[in-house]
Order: sequence, then C-alpha cells, then structure tokens
Amino acid sequence: LPIPGQPVLPTPLPPGSLPPGTAGPTVIREANSRSGPGTAYPLVSAVPAGTVLFLTGRSADGAWYQISSGAWIAAGLVAG
Repeated sequence: LPIPGQPVLPTPLPPGSLPPGTAGPTVIREANSRSGPGTAYPLVSAVPAGTVLFLTGRSADGAWYQISSGAWIAAGLVAG
C-alpha cells in the first residue's frame, strides 16, 4: 500500500487506448478525487457523476486511476 507523503509512481496506461473523439471512462456516481491512490490521501475535489475522464495511469494494484489533473480516483467508481 502506498504511504501518504511518499512519492507514488503510476503505471502508465497504453497510449491510444481510445480512438480520437471517443468518449473516455466516465464517473458512475459522485466521487472524491485524492492526492494519492487511497482514502488515506487528502481530498482534492468532488467529481460529479457523468464526468468523462482522461486517465493517465493506475496504481500498481489497479484499484485507483490517476486522472489528467494528477489526482486519483477509485477504479470502482469509473466505467468504460
């Protein structure tokens, strides 16, 4: 498990996972984004349901995605 305060290196997602112009993964219900991959990390912002995300990485265990803002969101709250 990552430790708050320690650097977290996301696993990059494969480039070109979606063709240009295709809607990306979507938040399925309101979610909190965090400064790291886990609920022990500080809250960054609320992300409304229906928000289309641009994913830039994932945690080593696959439970969290890093989004384009640099924040993290739980994978279970994202579809697509």
